[in-house]
Amino acid sequence: MKKLFAIIALFAATFGYVGAQDAKSTTQTPEQEAQSLTDRMVKQLTLTEEQTTLVYRQNFEKANQVAKLRQMEGTDETKNKLINDYYAVYETNLKGVLTADQFKKFLTQKETNKKEAVKTMKN
Repeated sequence: MKKLFAIIALFAATFGYVGAQDAKSTTQTPEQEAQSLTDRMVKQLTLTEEQTTLVYRQNFEKANQVAKLRQMEGTDETKNKLINDYYAVYETNLKGVLTADQFKKFLTQKETNKKEAVKTMKN
């Protein structure tokens, strides 16, 4: 279960969302999660209106899919693999929407957030 939480925390941290809210007391709907992530991406990546619409759709689909995977029956290891597989699809889809520079910035921010999430989890 810790591994699943770590993966979820990692991706929730994408674009500055580093566990400022207690996940147990504040649960976002997929719509809220997608909108929140999209808003951060608009600011950090300077998305166009068209990109914003497309990115929101990807973020909404990701939020729905991850929510389904979290609730499915099975081991944490199985869930983690499926979630990781889905994130690879999500990133591939984003690569088709973002410019090369935007995607590079997205990946850089993702790595920064991953390091922060790992550091936070150790404390």
